[in-house]
Amino acid sequence: MNPVKKFNIGNYKEVLKEIEELGKFDCLKELEDRVIQEISALVQEGTDEAKRKLEILEQLINEELDFKPRSGLLISALKNSITGAISAAKFSLF
Repeated sequence: MNPVKKFNIGNYKEVLKEIEELGKFDCLKELEDRVIQEISALVQEGTDEAKRKLEILEQLINEELDFKPRSGLLISALKNSITGAISAAKFSLF
């Protein structure tokens, strides 16, 4: 099963870990798309709850992750992309 299908804000790290364990690095682009769609939905929602969820996601993205060096570069690129989307969302929401 594709680990990205299980994604929600609370299990971001678990989905990344599963992608690494399965060696399905091609799923990272799909995860990136899914996270950015979630960020976009939070911006459209515009509620205090959406702001809270965005802050939770930002904390998860900024946490230090323990991955093998081989996947570190890919995870870093994913993190940079999502961080940019979060920054744009924060500009709109806050």
